[in-house]
Amino acid sequence: MENLVSGDIYIGGGETDAIKLVTQIAYELRTNYPGIHYHLYSGNSEDVTERLDKGLLDFGILIQPAGYIKI
Repeated sequence: MENLVSGDIYIGGGETDAIKLVTQIAYELRTNYPGIHYHLYSGNSEDVTERLDKGLLDFGILIQPAGYIKI
């Protein structure tokens, strides 16, 4: 079965705790499925969004500032 799971996965995100969790999970998956190859891109939200729009990333992790309500 592990021979069936393979390919390249392109992930973009900032240097946050969220991307740290993704890399830990990717490591565990790669241990079980050595045919998976990860390509990580670090950038700000504008860079990651642009790469997503161009189809250069499979998914991205974006952390946006929280909005506020003006009273």
